[in-house]
Amino acid sequence: MPVYEPYTKDLLKWIQVHGTLSFNLGRTRVWQIVKEHLRKLDPKVKTHSLRHRRLNHLVTEYQFDPYDLMVYAGWSVRHSFGSVGIAVSPQLEIYYHSAWQKYFPELLKSIQEAINL
Repeated sequence: MPVYEPYTKDLLKWIQVHGTLSFNLGRTRVWQIVKEHLRKLDPKVKTHSLRHRRLNHLVTEYQFDPYDLMVYAGWSVRHSFGSVGIAVSPQLEIYYHSAWQKYFPELLKSIQEAINL
């Protein structure tokens, strides 16, 4: 029996109930949640620092490559490549829309299993 990260069971329940993995959260609500629940652990916590820590974690523990990060973080392909001077067709955005399927199975592995890869 595979061992998964604890949060994946809750995500599966959410998908079963709502039929999607979409959340109706805006920036203000996310900031409220962070402030309410994480300030006790780190009074200087910022939503941006959480994002940075998570992306770093995905690279170091789950071997995400730059393309995986781009898709996971929702960065535009044109902006990501354009920032280093590479011209990209707008059509490429359409193809990267389903690229999450490449890395998603890796996220279902326990952190211990990911470290031992």
